Amino acid sequence: MIQDRMKKIQEIQNSVEMRKNNTEKEKSASVELFTDLIRSIKRSQSQLLKMMEEQQKAAEKQAEDLIKELQEEITDLKRRNTELEQLLHTDDHLHLIQDSTESTQVGERGGDGIRKDL
Repeated sequence: MIQDRMKKIQEIQNSVEMRKNNTEKEKSASVELFTDLIRSIKRSQSQLLKMMEEQQKAAEKQAEDLIKELQEEITDLKRRNTELEQLLHTDDHLHLIQDSTESTQVGERGGDGIRKDL
């Protein structure tokens, strides 16, 4: 009977040791799994931030290009306005009408490109 009890104690101790080893293996596997998950999340975060930055730069470039185009059109319109002012003070009315018609046609075409961009 004592031997049976001692055998039972040994079985329980073996069972506890086996359980302890299994728990350590499971803990190690869980740590590895979560480490991989964290690494994957960080990689996804980095890719997302990079994409957002690229989109921001593209939007800024598009805005800069549009501003440049508008500034060029303003400069051109001011030049035409100055030319028209000068023509108003001349006595050659036929020349005034021809230049005015050309300026109006060019101005109408120039505005279409901006309307499409907006």
